[in-house]
Amino acid sequence: MGPIAQFLDQYPRLETQSGYRSHLLAFLDFQYGKVRAGRTVTPPELARYELLAAEFLAGPEVIPDLVRFVKALNEVPPNTATLRFSVVADWLGFHDREIPPRDRRALVTRLPRGGTQTIEADLDREVLAEILQQMDLRGRAIALILASSGMRIGELLQVTPKDLNLKTSPAEITLRGSYTKTGAPRVTFISSEAAGVLREWLKVRDQVRIRALGRGKGFADQGGDRVDRSDRLFPFSSRVIRDAWLLAVEKSGRLDVDPTTNRSTLHLHMLRKYFHSQLKLGVPSEVVEMLMGHAGYLSGAYRRYTKRELAEHYLKGEPYVTILVPPEILDLSGRVAEKLHAHSEILESVVAESVQAKNRLAQMEQQVSIMRELLSPERMRLAYESLERE
Repeated sequence: MGPIAQFLDQYPRLETQSGYRSHLLAFLDFQYGKVRAGRTVTPPELARYELLAAEFLAGPEVIPDLVRFVKALNEVPPNTATLRFSVVADWLGFHDREIPPRDRRALVTRLPRGGTQTIEADLDREVLAEILQQMDLRGRAIALILASSGMRIGELLQVTPKDLNLKTSPAEITLRGSYTKTGAPRVTFISSEAAGVLREWLKVRDQVRIRALGRGKGFADQGGDRVDRSDRLFPFSSRVIRDAWLLAVEKSGRLDVDPTTNRSTLHLHMLRKYFHSQLKLGVPSEVVEMLMGHAGYLSGAYRRYTKRELAEHYLKGEPYVTILVPPEILDLSGRVAEKLHAHSEILESVVAESVQAKNRLAQMEQQVSIMRELLSPERMRLAYESLERE
């Protein structure tokens, strides 16, 4: 096992391994020139990278190379630059080439400042509906689930059919600790329209999975390793899904690339942001944060709510994360639901009163029966004869 694979082996999640590998390969590309011919590295190319990694680790000095690398990172978006440097530094430390704290602080100060740099376009219900119209069944199912659940794409791509419960209202998805970024398990919900499209996807999933497995499409990660995702609800890599999203954005006529970051102004992660902003219109902020799996809300606050309470909150906010149903229909359905709820309360009251009346009637009938028994001719005769004897 080479020095790259050894480092990545300590991380259990495939998504983490894939992301960290890409940063290490970018570093080696900077040092030695680009080895890979395409976006996905092939096994022979990865073997070459392992040799280059071993060569770099065997060198006498790493700080001068890191200084040049950090300078080059100023052409990279700040968040990506910070993560890339951190991965490289951790990789060096893993192989006993620890960067002295003073040098590391000096290098960090030279990294580009700021947060996300891509100027994002507005993603509202109308824009999202236009993009969904350009997607196949798989794409629509994924997009609707992400937009109505707040899941991360890396979490969804680890879900298996066994994690679904489509019989409840709302439909549930269980995210195990091994799926989530925080390591904490949670339950989230999806809209009824997402559940409907998901049921249609499940009808054809096995056929698509077999075809994809035969071609190897979607089953290779960024390291070129063949990954068996056949048990997953969506057995594809995140890159395949992101490419499908961008293709749909382009077909919808909405593709616009930020010249600074060279990234689409409508990217897949915005579906999680869409959920965050929209569900808050009808659901307490604390509940929204918990459903999204934000670490600060998964301790005491999470335990204060039962799953039923979370589901009830979600149902109130579901219209805000429903995409393809026209707003006027949603408004009508909401008003109908309110009337049905009011009528159900009246009906429950009438039923309760009816039950109480039936109980009182039963008691009265029992009392009459006792009186009839006491006043029967036979009892009256016996009582009269008893009095005469006295």
